[in-house]
Amino acid sequence: MNNWLSEPFWYPTEPITRGKVLTAEDVETKGFRRFADLDGDGIGYRTLPGTKHPKAAYFTRGTGHNAAAV
Repeated sequence: MNNWLSEPFWYPTEPITRGKVLTAEDVETKGFRRFADLDGDGIGYRTLPGTKHPKAAYFTRGTGHNAAAV
């Protein structure tokens, strides 16, 4: 058994930038399409696990998807 101590974990002091994330209100007003590029910069918006909206979750399986991940 090893009881060695390591250096303390450095925790970031500034908030984490999560990128383009839709809230539950955004999903309600804008809708959510997993691969849609709404503002034309090549990066799609996403939702985070735990977003309280029934249309916020998405599943990706298979090889072909349209903008709505279907």
